[in-house]
Amino acid sequence: MPAGYPVSVSASELHAKGHSPMPIVVIANTNQGLKVALEEVFAPFGGVEAVIPKNGGTVYIKPNGIHFTPYTYSDPRVLEAVLSSAIAAIAAWL
Repeated sequence: MPAGYPVSVSASELHAKGHSPMPIVVIANTNQGLKVALEEVFAPFGGVEAVIPKNGGTVYIKPNGIHFTPYTYSDPRVLEAVLSSAIAAIAAWL
């Protein structure tokens, strides 16, 4: 992934937690690394911890896959960073 490639998330279903009913889209620069970018992406929603149900439930992490050409699918490094953040949040509750 080239430096500065954006990471984004849309979360319209979080309006129940006081956010606008409009989708919230966050774009973060990855020049500081994926960990920092993901923290910026999830910050408007209270962090990754706030979007994972604590009382059990299911979390779906959907990679984008449009084509096999560069920049048309989720980079595996982004998926790894998202999964690592989610696992760390869950481990902190145990």
